[in-house]
Amino acid sequence: MFIRLKLIRLIFKIWIFCSSSGYPYTMEIYSGRKNESSGTSLKKLADSRVRATGTDRSNCIRQCHLLDKNTLAKETRGAKDFRSDGTVFICHWNDNTVVTVAPNHQIHEPISNTKGYSKSVKKKIDVTQPVLMK
Repeated sequence: MFIRLKLIRLIFKIWIFCSSSGYPYTMEIYSGRKNESSGTSLKKLADSRVRATGTDRSNCIRQCHLLDKNTLAKETRGAKDFRSDGTVFICHWNDNTVVTVAPNHQIHEPISNTKGYSKSVKKKIDVTQPVLMK
């Protein structure tokens, strides 16, 4: 992937097809732009009955109307926003930064608590966390 102002201009992504126990079957190294988005790839994998989870940048999911990254960052830690089209589920979750995850096999429930350090309180606090972020 080519990013003009980035110091290290070459970025590689590695897609690994694994079993449920973690044994890798095959691997594909991705180094350039293709015509399909990750949402399209997740839909194709879901049609093939392959479970997949990916992280996305917020500017790559334009057709999904989620809260803006800056708006969600101003809310409390543990805030989330999610949408689904029936096949792919997309979730924004605010921890220290906003994280975007898109699985094709699970949703945000159940919600658990995790410990996170708060600078304002100067101790660890409980933060709600969707199960797909673990």
